[in-house]
Amino acid sequence: MCLVGMAVSVLSEIDIFVDLGTHEIKKMISNRYIDRGNLIG
Repeated sequence: MCLVGMAVSVLSEIDIFVDLGTHEIKKMISNRYIDRGNLIG
């Protein structure tokens, strides 16, 4: 039971890290598009 609990907690932590990573990537991409828009404008 303890191993299962540990595995679940580790997986949930990985999910949180993945969510943060995708959020950061989305911010970077949106910032690049904004920069390109400013350069073009």
